[in-house]
Amino acid sequence: MELKLKDKGENNLEILLKEIEKTPIVEKITFYGTTIKTYPEVEIKKAKDYLNLITSFKAYLNEIAKKCSCKIELDSLIYNPYLLYKELKSELKKSNCKCEDYRLAIKELIKRMEKLDLYKQHFELIPFERSKLSSTMFSNFKAKRLFSYDLEDGSSVVVYKEGIENYYYLIPSEFSLSEMEERLVKSIINKIEENINLLEEENPKEIVENMVRRYLVENLEELIGNPNEGKDKGGEEEKNEEEKFVITPELTKKLIHIITRNTVGYGVIDILLLDEKIQDIYVNRGEESIYIYHNDFEEMKTNIFPTTSNIEEWVTKIKLENNKPLDETHPVLDGNISHRKSMVRVALVHPPLNTEGISIAIRKHREVPITLPFLVKSGTLPLEAAAYLSIVSLFGISMLIAGGRGSGKTTLLGALLFELPSKYRILVIEDTLELPLSTLIKNNYNVVSLKSKSFLSISEYYIEAKDALKASLRLGDSCLILGEARGEETLALYEAMRVGALSNFVGGTIHAESPYGVYDRVTNDLGVKKTSFKATDVIVMLSLLKTPSTERRERKLIGITELKKEWQEDPLKEKAFLEIIGYSRGKYQYKLEKSRVLEKIASHMPSRFSKKDLIKMIKEKEKQIKYIIELSKKDPTALSPEKVIKYNSIFISKLEEKKPFEEFKKELKEKMH
Repeated sequence: MELKLKDKGENNLEILLKEIEKTPIVEKITFYGTTIKTYPEVEIKKAKDYLNLITSFKAYLNEIAKKCSCKIELDSLIYNPYLLYKELKSELKKSNCKCEDYRLAIKELIKRMEKLDLYKQHFELIPFERSKLSSTMFSNFKAKRLFSYDLEDGSSVVVYKEGIENYYYLIPSEFSLSEMEERLVKSIINKIEENINLLEEENPKEIVENMVRRYLVENLEELIGNPNEGKDKGGEEEKNEEEKFVITPELTKKLIHIITRNTVGYGVIDILLLDEKIQDIYVNRGEESIYIYHNDFEEMKTNIFPTTSNIEEWVTKIKLENNKPLDETHPVLDGNISHRKSMVRVALVHPPLNTEGISIAIRKHREVPITLPFLVKSGTLPLEAAAYLSIVSLFGISMLIAGGRGSGKTTLLGALLFELPSKYRILVIEDTLELPLSTLIKNNYNVVSLKSKSFLSISEYYIEAKDALKASLRLGDSCLILGEARGEETLALYEAMRVGALSNFVGGTIHAESPYGVYDRVTNDLGVKKTSFKATDVIVMLSLLKTPSTERRERKLIGITELKKEWQEDPLKEKAFLEIIGYSRGKYQYKLEKSRVLEKIASHMPSRFSKKDLIKMIKEKEKQIKYIIELSKKDPTALSPEKVIKYNSIFISKLEEKKPFEEFKKELKEKMH
């Protein structure tokens, strides 16, 4: 049974307890007002357990009190569980009641209360007042519990399933704060909010984190007050819990997360970004569920219902962080938000373009970027395809990685960057920062990053992508990486490729569903001449494969196609698309011996190297990737960018040997020992 009540701005907890007392069979209570507050079945149970305990002890305490003239007014406190708990603790300290049975009964009641979920979790029934989450509704799901795990800040996640639908249930760490921790958080937030210009600083989150650490070290007593104040020093029987309060490294980390996200951060969004299993977050409008894309369970509805004010606050911070407008005349904002070391891309759509209000789409990339061996191990790429892509990327070829949204195009392009020697200069042009450039720079790569104006944005804050490309061509001989080919920059790129301005690897991504779809999009939609399109050497096709029920989806390489140069009008009709790796009915077919790209590469190498030698290199690369995957069974970091870059550096140095893999393995073992 569900009760729907009007929120009159009064004490909802008191009303809730009274309603449960009147209607014990109720399973869910929702208060409707300017915000919606739901107490689902799991919270109703906490309230019922509490009421059952207090009701059973009330008669017992009253009976004992008659014998020794001791009395506590339970009736006036029953509907305020937190205050009742404090009064019971205070009653033990009074010296006017000498009845041992009475005191023992109160001690037992306190002990049982502390075991209740209501007091252990401080969830919805005892809301965290200062938290921005206090105005966010967290509902529950009547479904089968599938899986649960904890996040690093102390928040918990439970995954439920009903039919073919999966649900994501979040319990923020705010709701597990003790009374003293809550008091401390409130005090620090008050002090931080005195600095109204924090959001205008270059790195406000780092500033707040340092402030929290300083307050915890230097001003702890001032923040929590004197724990001994007001005590009876003569005959105290129990130590106040405040005396035991210790700031541990774990608690410091937890408080930093909570305080940062509730001051200069994005509140509940920051918690979702902590979940490494979440890839996409969708906020459609106020008082509607946030949706996510989960790596294990795919699309899921969450129990998080932000208010309109929550969304407005997030939008303001995103605008400030990106220094871009979002209004009726600039209805689209495409940018990034900072979250630790991972790249987070955001897209906002404002009325009148979005008729329902402001919507937010957030895409998070892994904090530890994906490598080529990882993609092989996860089943996205077959071993042979990964080896081919790695070897041809070492030479001056052009490659477009194509597929639909979410098929893994940018992930594969980023993984191929780790296959390049660090001596190469890499120029990267992106409108939203998604490629793992910070990892490359950290590993001593020579990287130049040019941020161009978003294809969707009407803002004048950034230069056009085509102008960024022209500028990059003046920066010398380099590998050129174009985050996504979708505008006039594609025309400039192909013209540069045609006149030989680029002699190293050129890579980019593009939205298309087939090699001919790439040709059609590049020539008809983006205006590249047919003769210029011939500069394309390799088209890599990725797809997001679905089961009939759409319960499971799988990112998969579905083909690698080379483009022959002997065609005039239509590459499809003139059979210019040469598929060297195909995928059909769950199996791959390989035709490396027919590769035109390997012939082209061999023609630009010393005469002692032939196409057969390149195929041999690919086979040796297969062994190296397989060996790295074997290493990862004992050492998961073997798949990390840092390790893979080191492995590749050794392997590339051995490519001119007779047995590159054996020489690689020998040197690696020497360095490991």
